[in-house]
Parts: sequence; structure tokens; C-alpha cells
Amino acid sequence: MKLKISYFNKGVLINDIKRFAWIGICYLIFLLFEVPFKIITIDANNTGNPGYLTSMQNIFTNEVLMVSIAVIPVLTAILLFRYIQSKKSVDMIHCLPIKRVKLYDNHIFIGILILTVPVIITALSALLLKGALGLNTTGIHFTVKNVISWAGITILFDTFIFLLSVFVGMFTGLSAAQGILTYIFLFLPMGLTTLINYNLNFFVYGVASDYYTRTGIDFFSPMTKYLAHEPMIFMDILIYIIFCIIFYLAARFAYHKRSLEAASNAVAFKHLEPVFKYGITFCCMLVGGIYFRSIHYWVALGYVITSLFGYIIAEIIITKSLKIFRNIKGYLLYAMIIVLIIVGANFDIIGYEKRMPAVENIESIYMDSGFYFLTQKEDIQIPLYSEKENFINIEKLHKKLIDDKKTLKYYSNVNEQVAIIYNLKTGKQIKRQYNIPKQVYGEYLKPIYESKKYKEIHNIILSTDSSSIDKISINPNQTNKNVTITNPIQIKEAINILKNEASNETYEDIVDSRADWANINILLSNDKRIDLSWKKSYKQFENWLKQNGYYAKARIMPEDIDYAIIEKRNVNNANAGIDISMKNSNVKRLKITDKNKLEICLTNYSNSREGQYVLGLYMKNGDSTTYLNIEDKYVPDFALEYFK
Repeated sequence: MKLKISYFNKGVLINDIKRFAWIGICYLIFLLFEVPFKIITIDANNTGNPGYLTSMQNIFTNEVLMVSIAVIPVLTAILLFRYIQSKKSVDMIHCLPIKRVKLYDNHIFIGILILTVPVIITALSALLLKGALGLNTTGIHFTVKNVISWAGITILFDTFIFLLSVFVGMFTGLSAAQGILTYIFLFLPMGLTTLINYNLNFFVYGVASDYYTRTGIDFFSPMTKYLAHEPMIFMDILIYIIFCIIFYLAARFAYHKRSLEAASNAVAFKHLEPVFKYGITFCCMLVGGIYFRSIHYWVALGYVITSLFGYIIAEIIITKSLKIFRNIKGYLLYAMIIVLIIVGANFDIIGYEKRMPAVENIESIYMDSGFYFLTQKEDIQIPLYSEKENFINIEKLHKKLIDDKKTLKYYSNVNEQVAIIYNLKTGKQIKRQYNIPKQVYGEYLKPIYESKKYKEIHNIILSTDSSSIDKISINPNQTNKNVTITNPIQIKEAINILKNEASNETYEDIVDSRADWANINILLSNDKRIDLSWKKSYKQFENWLKQNGYYAKARIMPEDIDYAIIEKRNVNNANAGIDISMKNSNVKRLKITDKNKLEICLTNYSNSREGQYVLGLYMKNGDSTTYLNIEDKYVPDFALEYFK
């Protein structure tokens, strides 16, 4: 029996297809060029090309496809609902004997159809090519599962962005604003979180801003999720589907309630104007705070200028008039609230900055120079401490950092950080991050760095079985020499000595800023590699190399150098570059040819740019010249005497 009332309106569907089918056709042509056509060309050019496998597996993950996902759904949403942004067309369309929600549902159906059909056709074409060309070579990530996965994720992201753009369009009367606001919403979670975190650093001491900007906020935008090339798990897909349903229903409700007069207005609903206005004001203020902090540290002035600018722009957009100063009271109220928040943060009225857990309530503590380890997908050991002795030592350090708030709050050397996460027995976490000059806190860091747990975390060699090692390569710095050890007995001896060196390192050895002698590369039988350094403090390993005849090839030697030059920088420009090419005869230089003095220089140079003294090494082959630094505390006595 034929239904008297069809859920879809045939006339609306046919009209939409006639008017907007070109979007789907263009999308299909684009996808056919980006997927099947590329498969054909890559396969045709496969004449022993080493990049063949990489090219094949990158077909479905390239940035061009990401651009199509970002552009086509937004364009489709804008064009399909363009009529509601024009007063003439919205009056005419809504005079038709069709309910609003039914009209809305028909447009949504056509929009999803336009975006879905090209992806399905492209996926089927790719699968046909796979069979026709026999692309079943081991190592090529081009399986049926890969193609179906790409098609499914693309359809999901296309639908998500399309429905988001439709949702945004219901709250504005301008097509341009719909497009702009869609992209703002796409990156809003990541952008707003980053802005807030950076600004919190100005006022809240110890806030773990890097943790929140590193851990998982890319999930909230399909764009950042796509660029991360991370596999989508079932829960990710389910969450995106739920958001699609929410956007669909919310936009449907807004479409039903939206007045016809909203066309051409920046904000379609009157009661949402304050959200729009103060949202722009707040975001402008955050950006301004970061900018002014970067140039003059005038954060407060930056807040005032940029927030006022944002407020004025928002008022002009909403009122479509330059007569906005009669509404300045709104800005003054906003400013008062922001001042109260900033004052409260500065005086730590909620006790955030001094909050520390009792040792008996701690399950474990994460501590490192940052939150890097928490964001890595590789099988690496996380710096997590579970020993009571380390709890006490870490809390002593933390308490000292809290006491030194006035000194450290505006310490800006981001290369020296301490990141702490207390994992409590209740399941909660306390996260803190501080910029510190580590040399000042040596007595607090020393017992932590010298603990057995710290050394196990930072020296993977301690947990490596020498029987699983196939080869040891030693590649010295500043020279092309190298040593390769394959003898199993020597490998075992060397590894045992390196383990002993790592276990017995003192805090001073660990933080020694002098450059290492060489990089030690260990090849395991499972083809994995371990990299560690031959540090200047590894005397036992040095003696073993001498005994086995490897020493001269394992490091740069005085015999490799024709002569060296030491030059002193200007005290007022200690970190600037230097010309040690001997062209400037007015600069005082110390030339060194004595082998003993050269050895002292090689033992004490650094890779950092700190200090006033520069060391130039002129190699015997005449083709190589290396410029290095010597930190002030390691400058040889003979050089200090010369430059006195």
C-alpha cells in the first residue's frame, strides 16, 4: 500500500540534485585523480623505485585529501542552506506548503548523499585497481581493510563537518560568517585550550600548561586528528557519530525556531548576541596577552587594547553601525570581571599554587623535564617513581620551588623545566610545571638523579641483555672515524662496563654540560637500536677501549688536529656568533699546537653556546674546521692566563 505522506519531498530532492549535483561530480573527479589515478601512475613508475612502498601507503593519508575534507562539506552546507541567509529567498521558500523540518531533512539527505557517493565510487575503483594490477605485495599498506577504513573515516569526517557547518549556519544570517565560524569551531577546542594555557602561565604559578596542550586535544577536530595519522578506535568513531546526531538535531530545532528576519544578521538569535560579542572580546584578549608578553611583557596593556578592539568589532558587526560607544557599559562590566579573576589568580585564593599531597596518599609520581613521554606512542619507559624515598625527595624539591615563587614565576628559560604529576591513591592527579635554573637546585635534584629508579628510567642499557646484541658501533664527534665491535665476548665486556658506568654516575656526571666523546649505537638481534653516549666521565669504558686497541679510533685525538685557536667573545655579547677565521687581525687569539694542551681543550669543550670562549679546531686534512664553545667554568688555566 502506497504511503499517503512520504518522509521525503520528491520535488525538493529533484530540485536540490539539479542545482547541487555539480558539487558531488567535482568531488568525485577530484577523488578519482587523488586515489585511483595516483595508484596507476605510481604502479607504472615502479621500476625499482625505493620510494614505491612509501608512495603507495601515503595515497590515503596525504594532506591534499585532508584539504578536500575541510573544504567540500563546508561549501556543500553553505550552498544548500544559502536561501536562509537571503531575505527574498527565505520568504519565498517558506511560503511553499512544506513544513520547515521536512525541508531541512531533505536538504540534509541530499548533502550527505553528495558527499558520500563520490567516496564510495572512489573506494570501489581503488579495490578494482588493486585486483587488476595485482597489488598484493608484502609491505604495501593497500589492503581491502585499508580502503574500507579510508572510505569510512572520510564519510564520517565529511558528515561531521557538513552537519557542524549546517549547525553553525542556523545561528548566523551571513554565508561568509557561516564558513568562517565553522573553521573557528573546528579548531576551537585546541586553539582556545592553547590560548588559555599560555595566559594562565602569566598569573598562575606552576600550572601544567604543556600537559593540557600535548595530551589529546587534537581529537576534538577532525583536521588535527587526520593530520596526526592516528588510527581511529571504536570509541573515537562512536563519539563522532554522537556529535553528528547532536549537530543534526540541534540544527533542526534551531531551523524550526529561527525567524525569517534573521537573514543577513550576523547573529540569528537575539539572546545569543552577548555570547558572540564577549566570545570575540575574550579571544582577542587572550591573543593580545600572548603578543604583548612576547615583545614587552606589558600583558595588562595588551589585554586592555586587544579586548577593547574585539568588543568594538563585535558591536559593529552586531549593530551594523559605528555608534557603539553607548554600549560601552558592557565592556566595563566585562573588564571588572576579568580584573577580579586576574587578582584572584595572582593571590592564589583557592590555594592552587601551594597544594601538595601527603606522601601517604601518593600512588606514584611522574617527574621529568616535560610531559614528552606521555605523548609518545613508542614502547618507552615512562619516568614514574613509586619508591617512598623518591616521594620524599621530589616533595622536598617541590616545596622549595613553591617557596621560591617570587624568583621563579617569571623565569623564562623554557629549556630548563621540571614537570610533576602526583598520581594519588584516590585516582586523582595533581599536575605542576616549573621553569627553573637547574644549577641552583642541585642539592634537591641530586638525590633524585642518583636514585636507582632514575638511572633505570634514563639508561635503557641497564635493562638490556648483552646476549641480544649483534653489534656495537662507536661514532666519535667532530671526526669521521668509527669503531665496530662484533665479537660476542667483547660485546659482553663492553656492555657490562657501560652498565656499571651508568649505575655509578653521580649527579655531577649526569648534568655535566661538556660534549660527549662519541655516540654509541647498539644493534639488537630484533633489529631495534639503542643509542647512548660515551661521556667524558666514563673512565672505566675509556680504559677498556685502550686495552682492546679501539681508543684512537673511538674519539677525536690531538693527533687529528693541526692546531686549535681560542678566542674570547666580547663580554657584552657573550652569546653572539664569532668569526674565528683569522681574517680580523685586531682580535686577540691563542693558537695551540701542543698535544697536551689540545687534549685539555678536547676534554673540556661544550656543544652549548654558553660562555665567552670559542674553540676552533683546524684538522690535519685541511678540509675541515670546527667551531665549538668552552663554558667559563671549563676554560683551561693556560687560556685564562693568556686572556687576563
